[in-house]
Amino acid sequence: MIQHLPVLSVVFVLITAYLLPLVKPRYKIVGQVVTILILIGTAIASIYFITVTATGEVIIYELGNWPAPIGITIAITPLTAIIMLLVSVVTLLVYFYRLSDPTAPQGQAGSWYDALLMLLVAGVFGITQCNDLFNLFVFIEICTLSACALVAAGKGGKASIAAFKYLMLCTVASGFVMFAIGLLYFITGYLTFAYVHDALQAVWHSYPHVVYLSAILFIVGMGIKSALFPLHVWLPDAHSSAPTTSSALLSGIAVKAYLIGLFKVFYLVFGRELLQALGIANMLVIFGVAGVIGGSLFALVQKEVKRMLAYSTVAQLGYIFIGLGLDNSIGVAAAIFQIISHACMKSTMFVIAGHFAHQGKDKVSDYAGVGKEEPVLFTAFTICALSMIGLPLFSGFITKWMLFRAALDAQHMGILIFIVISGLLNAGYFLPLVWNGWFGGQPGGYAKPRVKFSQALPIVMSVVVLWLGIAPAPLLQFLDTAANLMLRW
Repeated sequence: MIQHLPVLSVVFVLITAYLLPLVKPRYKIVGQVVTILILIGTAIASIYFITVTATGEVIIYELGNWPAPIGITIAITPLTAIIMLLVSVVTLLVYFYRLSDPTAPQGQAGSWYDALLMLLVAGVFGITQCNDLFNLFVFIEICTLSACALVAAGKGGKASIAAFKYLMLCTVASGFVMFAIGLLYFITGYLTFAYVHDALQAVWHSYPHVVYLSAILFIVGMGIKSALFPLHVWLPDAHSSAPTTSSALLSGIAVKAYLIGLFKVFYLVFGRELLQALGIANMLVIFGVAGVIGGSLFALVQKEVKRMLAYSTVAQLGYIFIGLGLDNSIGVAAAIFQIISHACMKSTMFVIAGHFAHQGKDKVSDYAGVGKEEPVLFTAFTICALSMIGLPLFSGFITKWMLFRAALDAQHMGILIFIVISGLLNAGYFLPLVWNGWFGGQPGGYAKPRVKFSQALPIVMSVVVLWLGIAPAPLLQFLDTAANLMLRW
């Protein structure tokens, strides 16, 4: 049984997504319990994968005992294991909030909504596990369609328009990705990562323009889906109009899935030597720096909190692209650390922003005194905001410190300046909001702290953000193994 765990972790999630709409509304508790149990099960499976891969071992599973390149294989690497655990835990905690989310669909529509949520999880799992370009594309599309539907689940025409814009742009992006895969298949004759990689090393000198075009198409296609600046135009509307649960999942895990796919394509298919030869690594750094600065500037002028958080996501994703483009083990480890840290921070902040928006407090000016009214929630929000700025003792500081080291090793001194500037810009829109929340509004004391079950995500994730900032060594050691494995694959 345990040897089939890699494929079962995806299959069980897909089966759950299929069965949830069949559950009648009066038995909705059954669907909710099953969803929770499946997410707990995938988290346990992920912990097992982490223990196996911690030394650098890779679990290869052959479907139907057909070896590659004829058969389909699944590869569980340290990166796969940690991302699966992250997705399982974040989704589980977001689901606890979803049970009382007033903006999420209820009744029979709620069952369909939960099915979409599980489809998104299955898509992310598939992207992290797949070992060939064909299945990578299939799971990317599962992620895309489920994410668009989760946005469309919002109330009012604004959500429908945002979902339609998201769908149209992602359709174009999917065409770019499919074309890129087709080009690689045309010149190599393979789809399995390792076989494409070996073939590329032998033939790319004969088809340099084809290989370069394929890499560019991957960047643009995945960049649209992951909201890479300036291809992020769908994200602010989608995040601000979607149900709170959807916003937390989209920013927390959905946009990261495409980045994981890009990680795998560039390092497992093209390889670091080819990325350097084509100048792709430097291009990723440029896009990352543009995202860090551009996203922060747009966030600085926003008056609506959820839109500010959406543009902040664009900026934070820029750090991931910088780490990917620096092309050394510290940079790749920093990028993975940022994926984990940002998922914890941004899912928390969107849940809290959604909670206040339901009370009619959706603008920055409306947050005056909310810390006195909801001290537990706003403490969690404050922790995540300070982490976004990159202050010491918070996980965001670890990301910036690792990027500093990676930039020094890669001799990209200019990146250091942009990271400092981005931190100042982050402080420019987060610190006034935090100050206003704690010290604004009418004079008075603080309300008695109230802890509800639906607040599990903000409380747990804010603790994780602190833990990653104070004692990151165990995770960094694991990520160093993951990064070195990718670089020498």
